[in-house]
Amino acid sequence: MQIEEGDIHAFAAELIDLDSMFRKLSVNVRPTIGKAVCLKCIELDILTANVILNNPGSLKKSIELLAQHFTPVAMEQMSLRNAILSEYFLLKDIVSKMPDFNAAGKTPLFKSNSTLRLYRNFYCDWLDAMEGDLSIAKVQLSVWPDIYPFTEPSLSLNNHKPLPLLYKFYNPLVIVVGPRYDAKMLGRHPVTRTQIQDDLFQMILNKRLGREVSLKARAYSDKYIVDVENRKIFSPGPDGEAGTKDDIEMRINPEVLGWGNQE
Repeated sequence: MQIEEGDIHAFAAELIDLDSMFRKLSVNVRPTIGKAVCLKCIELDILTANVILNNPGSLKKSIELLAQHFTPVAMEQMSLRNAILSEYFLLKDIVSKMPDFNAAGKTPLFKSNSTLRLYRNFYCDWLDAMEGDLSIAKVQLSVWPDIYPFTEPSLSLNNHKPLPLLYKFYNPLVIVVGPRYDAKMLGRHPVTRTQIQDDLFQMILNKRLGREVSLKARAYSDKYIVDVENRKIFSPGPDGEAGTKDDIEMRINPEVLGWGNQE
């Protein structure tokens, strides 16, 4: 409403207050779903600030105000590490207390050590995925008894495949404990997406302030692409192909920003 009434500067100040709250909350929030919500809200704040940057009616003082606050998002504000570790320790606490609150937890059917090892492997893989460290082979903790007569079947929670039938016989109650995620999807990509959105915003901000702009990309391509005809700057996304549904883009007003076809 305030932008429609022309009070862009006041709207920018309110947006900064809102974004400050989410950036502070993002550092301290523990549940992974809460972290994901904070990242999404920060992304929406960046997109909203971009509307102000591209508005021809925005005064220089409003642009400078946004520049003071919307510095590149810090890694500690984006990192899922604390949230992932917190989720693992919560799961560990639940498993350790199962014998006290659940009759099934007192029976030999529930293998607490095996369950914790299975999920520890999962959360370690999740952290590696978040940090882009999937190429390095990691030692996985064995979820089987010390004396095991067969070659250990491969099993993981990092995909949507069911656990081996043999493991379900060995530890039938494991299915009632903990989450089932795809570590690759929940790890790195949401953080990288927010980082790229922030990169695109910083380029637009610098362009509006008359500063030099580098189109060097952090992921998925060598450079970000300025599409003046379609009024956007974008990354081709994880598939590396422009014009697909996983493109990460931000709208631009070439006339306001002074972006020409040569760029």
